[in-house]
Amino acid sequence: MNKAALFTLFSIISTIVLGQEVGDFYGSTDGTESIDLTLGKNGSGSSFKILSSDPGGSTYLKFHGRRWGAGYTWSRESNGGTDKKIAYLYGGGSGQYFQLFHDDQSVKAQFHSNGDTYFNGGNVGIGTNSPSEQLNVYSSSSGVITRFASTAHGGLSGLRVQGKTNDGSDTRFVDFFFDPETYEYGFGAGTNSGQLPISSGLSQADISVDAGGNVSLKGTTTIKGNQIRFSEARGFDYDPTKDAVFFNGYNSGQVAMLSDRYGNGWFAGNVGIGITNPLKSLHISDGSWNNQLQVDRNGNGLSFAPNPSEFYFLPVGETTKVRFNSLDVYVEGSVGIGTTSPSHKLEVAGTIRSKEVKVEATNWPDYVFEPTYNLRTLEETEAYIQSNKHLPEIPSAKEMEANGVQLGEMNMLLLKKIEELTLHLIEVNKENTALRQQLTANSQQLIEQGKMIEALMKKMKDN
Repeated sequence: MNKAALFTLFSIISTIVLGQEVGDFYGSTDGTESIDLTLGKNGSGSSFKILSSDPGGSTYLKFHGRRWGAGYTWSRESNGGTDKKIAYLYGGGSGQYFQLFHDDQSVKAQFHSNGDTYFNGGNVGIGTNSPSEQLNVYSSSSGVITRFASTAHGGLSGLRVQGKTNDGSDTRFVDFFFDPETYEYGFGAGTNSGQLPISSGLSQADISVDAGGNVSLKGTTTIKGNQIRFSEARGFDYDPTKDAVFFNGYNSGQVAMLSDRYGNGWFAGNVGIGITNPLKSLHISDGSWNNQLQVDRNGNGLSFAPNPSEFYFLPVGETTKVRFNSLDVYVEGSVGIGTTSPSHKLEVAGTIRSKEVKVEATNWPDYVFEPTYNLRTLEETEAYIQSNKHLPEIPSAKEMEANGVQLGEMNMLLLKKIEELTLHLIEVNKENTALRQQLTANSQQLIEQGKMIEALMKKMKDN
């Protein structure tokens, strides 16, 4: 070891251990670099410093130590003569720590004797000298790469990854945790105001998965295979053979099929829309009577609108066409029974049975009995019948088959014929009465003549 090295080592030991002022040293082994050593006082308190400078006199690296305060500084002098701190080691009463500085004199890393260590800016690499993330752990071998361990007894151990929202108003995080007592593990996502734990069996988790892959939600909800159970037997089943979803009631088996591959569904009980206690298979209830039940296809269909005292059927987008109440039925348009294309207000393709039918009539044929009515003679009627094969003013059979019978009009025509027939009967009765009277008079005359003949014959006999 050369003299300079021995003197430097001696000076450092003397300064740190004894606090003695030894003196100054300057030397160079090859004449290209300078080594400066100062021992003894430097400002206040005992100190030492090592200066490494070029032969031209500009100092590039300084090591400065002080016994009182136990501070050690590594600094670099710029061309302008200003020192910039590179590292600092402190050994005071509050604990020992080591700091690394950037050119802007900001602390970029600190290692503290109490275990607190931080890196401020830049990326940290473990197993790599070119980390691409803030923490980059790399290994070319298999097996455990990173281990997070706790020596505490009992409780959960874990890792938290967190960040803030864009506006900085909320902190959000994901926790990964493990229970060494039960081998249960999981993770949870949350914010400042709450957390949703997801785990494998942890009792405090909102969602857990057991060894069989069954999922349990906090409470009584479980997911197992194609089943979701809320409590006991209640829940949903999926049947892959039917591609259908079923709902199970309380110990009552399947009570509804929500949908199969064709969109079909069914319910075993009553269905309520707008009501929680339906009384019928389908019970629709709403406070407004304008709400409608609409059945349509591509916008064309029928709407049903209830009213407190009546209800309506109407085509979609139109006004009332059919209205019902407790006594009456109103239909706008024609009604066909047994026919799909009625040409009259009511058209029935079949028979009608009724106790009574009332037909509105006007111009009832009482005018037949007026003195000015021109009554057709029986001879004229006979000639018309022989020529047309039906009564005057009465439609023929062909006309009735083609056009049907207007009951009101036919009743008036038949009544007119009865009235005309009545007038003919009256005339015949008058003639018969006159004939009877004539016959009675003739009979009385014959009787008188017989009596006279009988008297003459008796008289002649007596003579």
